[in-house]
Amino acid sequence: MKSRRGVSSVVSTVLIVGLVMIMAVTVSVYALNFTEEKREPSPQMHATLEPVSASDGTVLVSTNGGEKLEMENVELVIRNAGNDSQVRIVNLQATGSSFNSSNIVGPESMVQNPGGELDASPSSTDGTLAAGEHMSVELPNLSQGDRVTILIVHVPTNSVIWRESTNATA
Repeated sequence: MKSRRGVSSVVSTVLIVGLVMIMAVTVSVYALNFTEEKREPSPQMHATLEPVSASDGTVLVSTNGGEKLEMENVELVIRNAGNDSQVRIVNLQATGSSFNSSNIVGPESMVQNPGGELDASPSSTDGTLAAGEHMSVELPNLSQGDRVTILIVHVPTNSVIWRESTNATA
């Protein structure tokens, strides 16, 4: 009679190789499904932040290049490291459109006259933000030396498309 001892090691090797192959195929199919979900690329924006004076608190962001953006797809985020606060201005409209507490997420006291207007552009009333236009907001509670960071967020892609920081001057 022949010995069958060697057969069990061959069978176990084939089973292990088969299991590894099944696991590899399962993991690769699962991983490849993630790559099919392509996110829309973030728009590009180039802008400058004018120096912020603590005496008047005006934050002025001037766009000087990049893609034309629909104002309704943009949020303005203002962070003041001096008093550790942040406010978001959402649902932006065309120039001269009023904004109120429903447009402000965060402490309303950070933005002067929440019932006032956001100057989104001196010349455009078509609801877009393009090169040569600007946004300005007044921050009444700035102190000299406060570190102010401004972010412009593109809402559909949930990405920060512009960020700049400055210290408030006298």
